[in-house]
Amino acid sequence: MITYYISPNRVRPSIHIYRPGAFYNTVRRCRDQVFNVVPPLVVRWLLMKLAEHRNRYLNSKEGRADSLGAEG
Repeated sequence: MITYYISPNRVRPSIHIYRPGAFYNTVRRCRDQVFNVVPPLVVRWLLMKLAEHRNRYLNSKEGRADSLGAEG
């Protein structure tokens, strides 16, 4: 005779979401990860802004004149 049991975590996986300390624990974990997430996002955002500005300049009248002057 073989008997199978289902884990309580499988039956009600979200039972621990509404614990009294769950919200504060989530805030603490997010706060601990801020310095791992925010600096790379800021650097990428600044690089994107720089690239957009450079692209806008190179596609402008002045940028085209400078690039033609450098080649010729």
